[in-house]
Amino acid sequence: MQNLEILQKSKSIDILLALLEHGELGLYQLKEKTSGSASITSTRAPELIAAGLIKERREKSFQGRRLFSLTPKGRKVAEYLMKIKEYMNNHQ
Repeated sequence: MQNLEILQKSKSIDILLALLEHGELGLYQLKEKTSGSASITSTRAPELIAAGLIKERREKSFQGRRLFSLTPKGRKVAEYLMKIKEYMNNHQ
């Protein structure tokens, strides 16, 4: 899948922007921050990882809880998306 295609999928942009704003988040937190369903969020995360936009780490103290954060590439993309969002909000 090409990187641009992943951005067209439901909640992809929301996930990137949530991680830009909040740093590292668990799956449940991502679901809450993006107002998405658990199934969409858990489907989208591996796709964003495969695209090189986010990374995952397992927390050992909480039975392998999955935590997600932006990669350097993902941070750059999210920063551009935030600029576009701000521009669109300010020029309606």
